[in-house]
Formats: sequence, C-alpha cells, structure tokens
Amino acid sequence: MDYGVKVAPEILNLLVRVRIPVVLPVKFKMIPLEYLTDGYRHLICLPYSRHNLERMARNLGLGKHWFHKDHYDIPVRRKAEIEAKCRMVSTRDIIKIIKGSELSGARARLESDEIR
Repeated sequence: MDYGVKVAPEILNLLVRVRIPVVLPVKFKMIPLEYLTDGYRHLICLPYSRHNLERMARNLGLGKHWFHKDHYDIPVRRKAEIEAKCRMVSTRDIIKIIKGSELSGARARLESDEIR
C-alpha cells in the first residue's frame, strides 16, 4: 500500500520488529484519481492538485518533461493507451477545473491572511 510517504524499508522493518506502531497522518491517505483528457493530448486528474498530477504521471509512467505549467501532455506514441484509461471531456472543462483550482487556492490564501 502506497501512502505517498517515502520511508526506507530498513527503518520500516525495524519499527515493525520492535513493535512500534506506525501511524500515518490522514492527509497521506491514498485518494483514487480520475484521469481526464480532451482528445488533444492534454491530461489532468481529479481531484486536481500539483501533487495529484505528479502521482498520475508516476502511475502512467510519464516523465516530468511532459509537464506544462498546469497539465501533462500525452506522448503521441502512447495516446491510445493513455486515453483508454481516461474520461474524455472538453478542453473547456479542463480549463474550468484548472482555473477553479487556482481561484480556490487564491481564496484560501486570502482567508488565511485575514485570520492573521
């Protein structure tokens, strides 16, 4: 089971052997990703975040060089393979998801500034 936390196997084995309970924070719980593409080689995932985009790329075997600002491009040679794992949406939907994420991030920053 992958929780997104990298722990050296030797350390994890030692903790288990000496019976130290290993509790992972809730924020590292694996959330299933849904892959979305528009048929023009643009690829994102839901829930949308930079961390989840990186997880998606690892799951699909995409290198970091396919990342472009806020989405991944699908390599031409793997287009059919990767699109088979995605839900097809419009380019407009992809833009709405990306822009909605940026706006909610800006709102969260403003609200945290107001709290201070």
